[in-house]
Amino acid sequence: MGKLFLLPLLFFFSITISCRDTKYIHEDRDETTPGAWFPMSINGNGFFIIRDQETGEQLFSKMGNFYLSLSDNLYYLVDPYGNSVQGWNTDINGNISGSITDIVFSTESEPMESGKISVIANLDKDVESQSQILSSEWNGAATPPISSSAYEYESTINVYDIDGLSHAITIYYDKISNAEWEYIITCNPTEDLRAGIEGTEAAGLLARGIISFNEGIGSITGITMSRHTGSGDWTELTSNDFNQDGYFEFVADFLGGTATRQVIALDMGVRWNGYSFVPDPLSTTQYANASTTIYISSDGNGIEALAGLTVNGNGLITGHYISESDIPLFMVSIARFTAPDKLQEEGNFIYSETQDSGPATISAPGANGTGSIVQGGIEDDPAFTDELFPQIGINGEGFFIVKHPDNDNFYFTRSGEFYFNRDGYLTTPEGYIVQGWAIDPGGNISGSLFDIVKRVFIQPRPTNKTTFITNLDSDQESNSTILSSAWDGTSYAPVSPVAYGYQTTVKTYDSLGSTHDITVYYDKVSNAEWEYLVTCNPAEDMRAGIEGTKAAGLLATGTISFNEVSGTITGITMSRLTGYDDWSILTSNDFNQDGYFEFVADFLGGTATTQEISLDMGIRWNGSSFVTDPLSTTQYASAATTVYQSANGYSPGVFVSETVDESGNIYFLYSNSITRKEWQIAIATFPNPHGLIGYEGNIYRETSRSGPPVTGLPCIDEVNCITVTE
Repeated sequence: MGKLFLLPLLFFFSITISCRDTKYIHEDRDETTPGAWFPMSINGNGFFIIRDQETGEQLFSKMGNFYLSLSDNLYYLVDPYGNSVQGWNTDINGNISGSITDIVFSTESEPMESGKISVIANLDKDVESQSQILSSEWNGAATPPISSSAYEYESTINVYDIDGLSHAITIYYDKISNAEWEYIITCNPTEDLRAGIEGTEAAGLLARGIISFNEGIGSITGITMSRHTGSGDWTELTSNDFNQDGYFEFVADFLGGTATRQVIALDMGVRWNGYSFVPDPLSTTQYANASTTIYISSDGNGIEALAGLTVNGNGLITGHYISESDIPLFMVSIARFTAPDKLQEEGNFIYSETQDSGPATISAPGANGTGSIVQGGIEDDPAFTDELFPQIGINGEGFFIVKHPDNDNFYFTRSGEFYFNRDGYLTTPEGYIVQGWAIDPGGNISGSLFDIVKRVFIQPRPTNKTTFITNLDSDQESNSTILSSAWDGTSYAPVSPVAYGYQTTVKTYDSLGSTHDITVYYDKVSNAEWEYLVTCNPAEDMRAGIEGTKAAGLLATGTISFNEVSGTITGITMSRLTGYDDWSILTSNDFNQDGYFEFVADFLGGTATTQEISLDMGIRWNGSSFVTDPLSTTQYASAATTVYQSANGYSPGVFVSETVDESGNIYFLYSNSITRKEWQIAIATFPNPHGLIGYEGNIYRETSRSGPPVTGLPCIDEVNCITVTE
């Protein structure tokens, strides 16, 4: 949606107002009039309601050539003749209140007290605890009140008191265990005016609690909170203390007056649904990645300068402020008449109601048969432009499918000028949300059409397959009678270099994103057979009963069989180490669905944290016999070498950029160097596209003449392929 930017004030646009009824001719306003254009038109039935400022008479007009007149730090929305445009005040959620009135905007926002903060972070699972009890490290009488060595990470966000003054809220985090982190919520001690706490060592310490995580997948599972109510006094909250949205609330007092306590909800991405905790799609995590704040926001606002205004199809006018906060301000009102042709023309295409026209029926745009609002010709200020998406087009007669931002109705556009808005949704300039299909982990479309949204953070993916393709030197001699017997996980070097003929190592990932080296050691048994060991760092082997023993780090062993003449691989065996010196010999029933044996690791040592990882040496079981792959392990008379190796899985990552291909596939590149196909844009075609009717800007809606849309994929048989024009 375009935005009208008010700074500087004396800035004008040449605008043509589009009207359904051609008898309403646009008249240019004298450009010496102070203010800025804010033109609108009605796409359908209805009249704008205006008020004569001298007589107070209610009048009606099709003309939407409005502008903002500045007087005493107020912007009045008026027509070229000084008549005030009418509408309803709205609350913070955009709901109308009261009776219709003059639409007037202050040059500054009204302050609004903060009632909620959202702080979504990733906490590095590989760090150590810094404090025994984090809250005990706080001293509000000291500078600084807490040492940087007492905690592992911090996030700071501004909140606002009822007078619009901002105050920094800082959350400090410290690890307790692999499943828990402690946190404290604090403010500047000099701004903490709670009775009995002001000026004490407890000043600034508002609340504390524990965040619980699933050890295996790093997701948040719950949260506790205790409010600090006095020097050393804590009130532990229970399930009865969640607010209606399922969040705990802490209490601050920045003003120190009567009834100035401020209750603020804490959202870390998990909420109580009345029975249990439910994580949100974007929530605090514990992955093996540097601690970082992924998303942070606060409601409320201070006294801020108005930077721009927009109006949507439903007539909701939103103010955009210097801090980039968006606040609904007014709803434009529209009038309908049973006999509009019987209205009395008062001149300048302004009308008054008559007995024959019937009384005005007043409603919001789009309701009771009235048309929607179209905002015309407003340019964006680059400082407030949302994140650009590659400009795309359709090489054919198809249309992009977009959804109205305020309801679930679908519309259509040929314009491929899209943006990621501040909430991460891919939208048109008018704010309509682009539709597509989500891509599942297998790379296939899944589910129904959905709002295309940017994934700002991807979870780590644990390794479940390793590939080791080597050539093993046929001229080597055996180094050990039994290679596994040469392993000692309690030794600095768990296996001596003289015990094996070759080794190769690949990095793998656990479910929290930490990396772990998997090393395969090889030793020749005979001209037709080699023994191998699959190992990890003994200090990282957390398997129950094996951790800390000589067997630590020894995951599996087996033999590789070769054709003595051709040197090609002919088979493989595997035994898993399941306890100290206990081996489980795998059979043909133990191959996975791809025909590979799997070894088992546990790098986390929690509940259900074992990790099954397949071993691919270039040979697989097809259900009845071994089949070699085109690239496979060999035994030739050449120096042992690693021909190819890989492991799937990856660490967590943050969104970096996106690309689009001709089939409408949207690929996201993340900071961990992973590129993933996340979405596929949907295309609609019509039996008679010329039967579509304009709805708003470049947005169209279907009609009986156009026929219903047929939804499909771009670039099927090279029709309706996506073109990138930037």
